[in-house]
Amino acid sequence: MITPELKDKILNNLLSHNDVTYTFNIIQLANELNCSSDTIRAILDYFNRLNLISATTVSYTHLTLP
Repeated sequence: MITPELKDKILNNLLSHNDVTYTFNIIQLANELNCSSDTIRAILDYFNRLNLISATTVSYTHLTLP
């Protein structure tokens, strides 16, 4: 289930990296947050639609942010 708390945790994870380009493992993040990788991808897609992130590459297991 997608909750505001889960979205906050994912956004916090994204903001905790100071790199210009960042690639992270969707499956690993899903395991850390005790949810499915499909849920993580749905939230990231939502963030992308809101222009909170700019995802250049989305694969089954990884996301690359410019």
